[in-house]
Amino acid sequence: MNGLILTVNDGALVLNTTTFAVYAASSSLTSNPISIIGTNVGDIDTTGTNGHGLYATNSGLGNASTSISDGSITTFGSAAHGQLAWISNVLSNADAITTINGGSTTSSGGGAHGAHARTDSDTSGSAVATMTSGTVTTTGSGSFGIRAYSSSTSGSGAATATINGGTISTTNTGSDGLNALSNGSGTAQTNINGGSVTTQGNVAYGAVSLILDSSASGTASSNMTAGTVETNGDTAHGLYAENNGTGEATVSQSGGTITTAGTSAVGLYSLISNTSSTGQSSTTLTDGSITTSGSSAHGLLARTDGTGSAMSTMSGGTISTSGTGGFGLFSYANNTSSSGSVTSSMSGGSITTTNTNGVGLFSQNFGGGRCHNLLVSRNDFHLRPYRSGSLLFGVLCLFPGNRVGNYERWHDRNRRP
Repeated sequence: MNGLILTVNDGALVLNTTTFAVYAASSSLTSNPISIIGTNVGDIDTTGTNGHGLYATNSGLGNASTSISDGSITTFGSAAHGQLAWISNVLSNADAITTINGGSTTSSGGGAHGAHARTDSDTSGSAVATMTSGTVTTTGSGSFGIRAYSSSTSGSGAATATINGGTISTTNTGSDGLNALSNGSGTAQTNINGGSVTTQGNVAYGAVSLILDSSASGTASSNMTAGTVETNGDTAHGLYAENNGTGEATVSQSGGTITTAGTSAVGLYSLISNTSSTGQSSTTLTDGSITTSGSSAHGLLARTDGTGSAMSTMSGGTISTSGTGGFGLFSYANNTSSSGSVTSSMSGGSITTTNTNGVGLFSQNFGGGRCHNLLVSRNDFHLRPYRSGSLLFGVLCLFPGNRVGNYERWHDRNRRP
C-alpha cells in the first residue's frame, strides 16, 4: 500500500504474537511515506526473533516512520525491537524516523533495541531516532535504548540519536543508552538534551557515536547539554565518539551530570582509531559535572591513533576522579609516526583528584609532535591533585621514552610567564 499512515489508538488493545505486531510496508518506487503512529498502542507483546512491536519499512522512495505516545510495547525475542523504521532502497534519499513521545518500551532479547531507525541509502537518506518522554528498558546484551544506523559506505545521510526527556535503562553487556552508527560520509551523532540514561553492563556507554568504515569521511560526535548519565560497568564511558574513517571525533558537554563507577570508564572520550587518519580527536567541557570512581577513569580523554592532533579542553564545570590513576584532562597520541600535537587546556572550572597517581592535566605524545598543557588561572578556577600518592603532578607532559616535559604556559592575573 502506498502513502500509508496507520494510526493505533486503542488503549484496550492487547496483541500477543510471535512475529511483527503492527507492520506496514511499501514496495512501490514512489515518494509516498509509510508511517505508523502509536497514539495509544495498548499492550503489545511479541515473543519471536525479529518480532518488532511497530515496524515500518519502505523499499520505495518515501520516508518510513514509527512513533509511540502511550501504552506499552514488550518484546522477548532476539533482535526484536520496540520500533523499527527501515529504508531498504539504496536509491532512496528519504529518511527512517523513530520517535518515543511516551509510554513504555521493554525488550529482553539480545540485540533488541527500544527504537531503531535504519537506512540503507546510497544517497542522502538519514536515520533519526528521538525520545522526548516515556521509558525504555533493555535487558539483553547489545541492546541499545535508541539507535540510528546508516549502513551504506556510499551514503551521505546522517545517523542521529537524541534524547530530550524520558528515561533509558539498560542492564547488560554492550548495551548503550544511545547509539549512532554511520558508515558513509554523513555524521554519526548522539545528543542528550534532557532526561536520564543509566547503563549497568560492561562496555555499555551512555551515548556513543561511531564511524567504523576506514574510507568514511563523516564526523563522529556525541554531545550533552542537560540531563543525567550514569554508567556502572567497566569501560562504560559516559559519552563516546570513535572515528575509524578520515573525519573527526568530537565529544562535548555544556550541562548535565555524568557519573561513571567502573574501571576505565571515562566521562567524555573521543578516539581516532584509523592509524592513517589526520582527523582531530577532541573533548570539551564548558559546564556540568563529571564524577568517576574507577581506576584509570578519567574525566576527559582525547586520543588519536592516527597522525592528527588530540585536544582536551575545559572552560567550566567540575571534574572529580577518585580512582587510582584517574586524570582530570588527558590528551594522548599513540602513533609513533605522528607529527600531530596533544593539548590539555583548562581555563575555568574545577578539577579534583583524590587517589594515587591522580593527575589534573596530563598529555602524552608517542609521536614527533608537541605536547602542550595550557593552564589559565581565574577566580573560578581550581585544580587540586592528590597529594600523597607515588606519582603527583598537577600538570604533566610525557614524550617518547616517558621523558617528562613542562607544561607550555602558566598565566595568572597576578603573575607573568
